[in-house]
Amino acid sequence: MPDSPFDALVHGWASPPLDPEEARLQPGAYRISAFVTDARRLPPRLPFGHVLALSVAGFALDVSRIAPEPGNALASLPTEEPGTRIVPLGASGDPGGCSDVSLRIRRILHLENPITKVPVELLEVEAPGRPLELFVSRWQLEKDSVERPRPGWWIEGTFVFSGRISGGLPGLRPRAQASFG
Repeated sequence: MPDSPFDALVHGWASPPLDPEEARLQPGAYRISAFVTDARRLPPRLPFGHVLALSVAGFALDVSRIAPEPGNALASLPTEEPGTRIVPLGASGDPGGCSDVSLRIRRILHLENPITKVPVELLEVEAPGRPLELFVSRWQLEKDSVERPRPGWWIEGTFVFSGRISGGLPGLRPRAQASFG
C-alpha cells in the first residue's frame, strides 16, 4: 500500500499440505489471510507451496456471539471439531486480512493497554493445527451486550489478523553470504 510500504496482505493455507491437490482434504489445513508488518523481508516472488512461518494474532472487529456451544451459521472445517471455522472474507468490498471465526476458547489472559490503561482480553483459542491468539475489548463486549468470554465457551465474530514473518524466508544469495561471513 502506498502509505504503508512495509505492510503486505498475505493469503494462503495454514498447516498446508505438500501436495496442492490435497489442500482441501489435509487435516488441519485452512485458508488464512493476514497483514504482515515486515513485508520488506519478503523476496519479490515465492514459489507455490513455499512454506512461510507467520506469527499472527486476531483483533476483534465484531464479536457476534460468545456461548457455551458453537452456532451453526457456517459449515465447520473438515476433520475438525463441529463448529470450528475460520473463513477469510472475500467479497470485493471486504477489508483484507479479515476472517469470520467460530473457535473454542482455551485460556483467557486479562491485560491492560500500557498507554491507555484500558483492559483487554487475550484469548487463546483452539484452531486447527495449533492455537491462535485473539484480542477482544472488554468495554466493546459490554456495549454490544455480548457475554464475557469463558474457557470452554465459543467465540464467533470477525477478526483482522496481523503479525510478522517468523521463518521460512529463502537464504542469502552466495554473493551476500560471502560479504556477511
